[in-house]
Amino acid sequence: MNKVHYWGLISSSSTDNQFLIVLTMTSEKRLDVTEMRMLRWMCGITRRETVRNVRVRGTTKVVEVSKKIQERRPQWYEHVMRRTNGYVVRRVMGMEVEGKRGSGRPRRK
Repeated sequence: MNKVHYWGLISSSSTDNQFLIVLTMTSEKRLDVTEMRMLRWMCGITRRETVRNVRVRGTTKVVEVSKKIQERRPQWYEHVMRRTNGYVVRRVMGMEVEGKRGSGRPRRK
């Protein structure tokens, strides 16, 4: 049985609005791979040159995106818990979904 873990990335803008991007484990891995490709491109290092990712990160002094996501998760949770009970996210956190979702692709109507 495969379990999917959802994580969120929180980012704040200048107007103090916050948004949540839901990430699965696979999409987080994709994000890390894309980040490394950009860092290698910035340094002018190709994959043919056998330079380890740790060395590339050391030269650019950039922290992994996944580490930043892990740092922001508890901050977002605290932010939501401080809001009033009428806030949409607080209401959704307390919801229970009834029924069962069918497996597989939905049938065409």
